[in-house]
Amino acid sequence: MFKSVGMTFGSKVLVAVINFAMIILLSRVLGPDGKGVCSLYLVIFSTALIVCECISGSTVVFLLSKFSFRQLLYIFYAWSIPCSILIGAVFYWLNKINGYELMWILLLNWLNAAVSMHQLVTLGKEKLQLFNLLNILQAVLAITAVYTCFKFFSATPTSYLIALCIAWGITFIIGLIAVLNIPESKEKQPWLVLMKAGFKTGIANQAGVLMQLMNTRVGYVLLSGAELGIYSNAVSLCEATLLINSSIGTVQYSRIVNEKERPQQIKLTHQCFWISAGLMLIALILLILLPSSFY
Repeated sequence: MFKSVGMTFGSKVLVAVINFAMIILLSRVLGPDGKGVCSLYLVIFSTALIVCECISGSTVVFLLSKFSFRQLLYIFYAWSIPCSILIGAVFYWLNKINGYELMWILLLNWLNAAVSMHQLVTLGKEKLQLFNLLNILQAVLAITAVYTCFKFFSATPTSYLIALCIAWGITFIIGLIAVLNIPESKEKQPWLVLMKAGFKTGIANQAGVLMQLMNTRVGYVLLSGAELGIYSNAVSLCEATLLINSSIGTVQYSRIVNEKERPQQIKLTHQCFWISAGLMLIALILLILLPSSFY
């Protein structure tokens, strides 16, 4: 297990480094105002993902032990379409984005949700190498596409959207091919049964995710321009400390849903908790020691 944790942590660190490089790229090229606009886009994507995942979300890892993953995948694709449109329309109605931005954001909302679902399926099937690979691929393609668009075309927030569309589109195609090559091990169930199970577990899980998003992202709506750019950088650094317990939790979750013995599940949870708590404390101390100028 600890080998899997190490691989997952390594991939998350690499993704975090790439995302940090993206922050620097956007801040340097677009300035605080442009970076703030791009941060708002990410909030829209995150909000849409939460609504899309109400039918399963991260609980799909649990559902895969009971239902056909292909059926869950197709239901999620269909459900994500109206959800993506709804969230985009809300931000358009709030005058946070214009009509041209809305066109790209609707597509990106759906692509982001679909790519996330592919990653969750690989996690539920304990294909951790594939899970890590898809995470890294998405980050690498994103920064490559954004840098290319900025250098050879135009450096604007809209170019950022177009670049993400290219990167996430490629990631979606590769992820779909990889997921469909995973052998199906469950019998098909009536579609209504799957939808009821998905909503039952998904809505409760996503309510907690929404509360967390509001705690960290409400400032993205209240702030604007340079203030939003600086605030988003600070939030990104704070979230970097969560890489440790996220890596441990990812492997733990995959193992527990596939572990039938209750005592073994409890033992594994205790071990992961103490390891995660100790490492998080060290990371928080290092974060506190950073000078304010770093932000």
